[in-house]
Amino acid sequence: MNFSYTEFKNQLTKRPFIVPVIICVCLFLYKFQYLNLGPYWDECWVYFPAAKTLAATSPTLIPGELDPAVYSGHPLLFLFLSSIWATLFGDSNFTMHLFPLFISMGLVFAVFYSSKNWFGIKVAVFTTILFSLQAIFLSQSSFLLLEVMVGLFVLLTYFFFFEKNYLAFVICGTLALWTKESAYVLIPALALGSTIEFLLFKKELKTFLLQLGLIGLVFLLGFSFFILQKINVGWFFYPLHIGYIDLSYGMLTYKLSVIRDIIFFNQGRLYITYLGLIGMAFFALRYKKIPQADLLRLIHLSIFIFGFIAFAAINFLSNRYLIAAIPMVIMIFVYVISTLFNKAYNNTLLLCALTIVAFFATVSSKSDGLGDTELAYSDMVSCHEDMVSFLNKNHVPKDAEITTHYLMKFILSNPYSGYNAIPYTNLQDKPSATTNYYIFSAIEYDPLYDAYKKDSSLKLLKRISKGKAWCEIYSK
Repeated sequence: MNFSYTEFKNQLTKRPFIVPVIICVCLFLYKFQYLNLGPYWDECWVYFPAAKTLAATSPTLIPGELDPAVYSGHPLLFLFLSSIWATLFGDSNFTMHLFPLFISMGLVFAVFYSSKNWFGIKVAVFTTILFSLQAIFLSQSSFLLLEVMVGLFVLLTYFFFFEKNYLAFVICGTLALWTKESAYVLIPALALGSTIEFLLFKKELKTFLLQLGLIGLVFLLGFSFFILQKINVGWFFYPLHIGYIDLSYGMLTYKLSVIRDIIFFNQGRLYITYLGLIGMAFFALRYKKIPQADLLRLIHLSIFIFGFIAFAAINFLSNRYLIAAIPMVIMIFVYVISTLFNKAYNNTLLLCALTIVAFFATVSSKSDGLGDTELAYSDMVSCHEDMVSFLNKNHVPKDAEITTHYLMKFILSNPYSGYNAIPYTNLQDKPSATTNYYIFSAIEYDPLYDAYKKDSSLKLLKRISKGKAWCEIYSK
């Protein structure tokens, strides 16, 4: 069969849904093996306990009915939905991880159909495949965390805004704001993008004012949560998180460099960034030949990306917080790169695209970091599970004094942590004369670990390791 790009495109045009369906099936089959794992990092000490607490009491969207320390002052939509899910299907590790996996599949469809409607089937196919192969997405896709849902509602908000489906726009925009504070970047980003359309691209005044009014309505509906939080709890935003804000020049420049690496360079994204930047040089020279509708969408998405970066820079930063910007970045770069190939080079474009896809598949498969945006996180979780099993099988008393790191303290003490620990009641950050056991892991490295290993009064009871992950327990 003489397969060509034209035949490939024709088949996709007839059955475009095949692409996200195949990707979601592959995603489900890949993640299925990890759904039974215990929670990790923030989902362990915040979201699993909070969702299970809500499920055990009464799911609610109203702040103040649940201790703010449990949900960290965030809007409650995600926890509300996950607690309903737990009520209907149970709160096992498997079912609790299945819920965010379905949300991630929704994001795959949103990435595909938004890029298809905005920039065509060619951009949609490769944007969706490349995004789905990102280790940050593959790892987070089954985590009971907010960020994938933020990315889903942000994309849907822009999708319906561009389609001028204003009812759906208001609904999705409000849901985004009820998911997490970072989604509020939508408000100034949409307002600025609409203003640019009005001033530079002669948008009708009536349409401009209507859109500004609807953007304001979304803000008011979204901010209603924080108004209720102020009334019921006494503050708008979680004081602990406000304390993390550091606007010093040194901290801002440091965070911006970290954000740059996360979005544009890490996990192999530097290559598509370089290709995209080269493409932009040509793109800038021929911008008048680009359809105005495409140019407007590129401007809107770029404003959101830079706004999202600015928001992340002034707040507490974690790699996963930036997921919502990554599909947009990939979409823009894929669009720009595709403009370099006119019809005479379509087969060359297909070959290059497939090569890039194969590269990202290889990079993701070698993602061996132990953070929650790396694929080897499962190794660390497995080690923690085995350590809990060791403690249970050896009948370590629940009141034994155990010195260990922050995450392990939650694993061992919280009955909602998902690890089936006793739970233990005498867990310490620092050793003392009465310490019975010491537990160390490859994460949250204790600078005293090397000294403890050399202490002849300590006995290594068990070392558990998998890949780069390890966990050790010592006794006196």
